[in-house]
Amino acid sequence: MGSMLQSTWLDGRLVSSNTGLELEMMSVWNSVDPAIVQLICQECGISYVIADQGFTVVRGGGAVTTLASEGDVIIGRSLLSLFPELIGSEDMLFGILMGEQPRLDLKHINRTASDGSTRYITLSVLPCWRETAVTALLVVATDASEQGRYAQALNQQRNELRLQHSNLSETNAHLDFLLRHYVPMEVADALLDERLVSQPGGELRQVSVLFADLRGYTRAAEQWSPSKTMEVLNAYLDVASNAVAAVGGTIVQFMGDAVMALFNAPNDQPDHAWRAVRAGLNIQKMAEMHRFDGGADLPPLHFGVGINTGHAVVGNTGARWRYDYTAVGDTTNVAFRISTVARAREVWIGPTTLELLPGCVEAVPIEPMHFKGKEEPIVVYRAISVDKDAEVGENGTVDAVTGSRSCSAV
Repeated sequence: MGSMLQSTWLDGRLVSSNTGLELEMMSVWNSVDPAIVQLICQECGISYVIADQGFTVVRGGGAVTTLASEGDVIIGRSLLSLFPELIGSEDMLFGILMGEQPRLDLKHINRTASDGSTRYITLSVLPCWRETAVTALLVVATDASEQGRYAQALNQQRNELRLQHSNLSETNAHLDFLLRHYVPMEVADALLDERLVSQPGGELRQVSVLFADLRGYTRAAEQWSPSKTMEVLNAYLDVASNAVAAVGGTIVQFMGDAVMALFNAPNDQPDHAWRAVRAGLNIQKMAEMHRFDGGADLPPLHFGVGINTGHAVVGNTGARWRYDYTAVGDTTNVAFRISTVARAREVWIGPTTLELLPGCVEAVPIEPMHFKGKEEPIVVYRAISVDKDAEVGENGTVDAVTGSRSCSAV
């Protein structure tokens, strides 16, 4: 059936250089009333023109309105003026006339109908064979408006989806930025992973709570402009935050010139007491380095750090429309009280924190202290150094590595 390429419609008849069954079929086709052929073309939205070797239209038929407006004369017109889309394809048209090219197809050609609507035409240029030679070009135009409009709508929907995807990506990136800058990063991850429920309440768990209070800031701020006050405060809070983050702690609150951090929440950290003490010592070391690096512009401010370990309810607290992730209970209260009395440049820890660090922290006891709300005095300790190579033992205790007795705050 490949020889059918040499059969085509010419002057109302099918002509071919083939013989046999195909000629018999063409004879049947040629016996069909031309009016019926015209009706079929009209019904299917198909029109055709035949152009000679000079690209002049010599015949046309079918649904002529597919090609031009009602009443327009197409006979004698240039094929290229009738179909400007063929301009630039003259070499291929000559190739079809020479029998070197089988056909040329153009899809989704726009035409404006008399009613102002847009039509989409599929154009096919085929060779007209007479005996063994191509004598003309057959150009078949099929009204594909329904398919064209569907394709255009599909393409428009695709573009709109791409735009929506781009907008959603930008929105998600912005929301992610806001979430991680206004909510602790570890809490944001827990919320996104659904490990933390976004509703009031929490769970009872053992935590180590750290408070770092900036000493001398309030008095110094009286001498600065508001912008200078903000600049200095942010510089020192950044120091404390970096020290906490370096050992996996979670900053849950900035309270004026103080920082509150949790260890073992929301992520499990069996060595939370060791991490908290190490963070406290690093805060002091980094603040001292920052003070010297900052030169004369930064005043000599220092942190007083208090740490306490125990059970607390950890979760969301606040109003129905505004939550804070924090730890509530006596453990937190005592940690805060310790930080208020801790001397500048020092890290003071509670007794439970020390109990969880047998042999890996160097600490000296301080005279028992009476804190507000506590009936019995509490013995606190000043942490001097901690073993950086400690290992987690049973019950959450952290032991020094055998043979490594040197302690370090880094």
